[in-house]
Amino acid sequence: MTPKEFIMVELEKFIKQFPRAAVRYEHCKRSDVHFIEVVPVDMYDSDDNYIYWELETSEKFDDLFPFEGICFATDDGIAGIKNAEYTKEGVIYSSISTNDKIISLDNFSILLQPLKRCTDFNISKKDTILSEKEIYCGNLDKTYSLAA
Repeated sequence: MTPKEFIMVELEKFIKQFPRAAVRYEHCKRSDVHFIEVVPVDMYDSDDNYIYWELETSEKFDDLFPFEGICFATDDGIAGIKNAEYTKEGVIYSSISTNDKIISLDNFSILLQPLKRCTDFNISKKDTILSEKEIYCGNLDKTYSLAA
């Protein structure tokens, strides 16, 4: 198995384990470093399950391919992927950044405000689509109200 084949297998497993994530891969032949970009940033920075996955994957890679490097980054890093050889999104990945306060969609804007649950704000029964369920905006760790 080549380093690239190993990474492809691991990234396929990753996307199944982290369905709200997206990854891009690029191999730098000059340095023999394999770059993997992971988004969203909040998962990369603070999700313990992701951090464990990255550590475990790095250790496996280092054991199998001691003369090559692997580097994990996110899309706000200094060195970015310029020519992705592989891109994969999880089934519930959203490219909308919840770090933004306002998202513009065609003729209207959506204001994002963190809340604990949908039931924490007042909306009428006729306007309730999700009723007692949480509202998710691209981030399963946080819920948001949507106000136009």
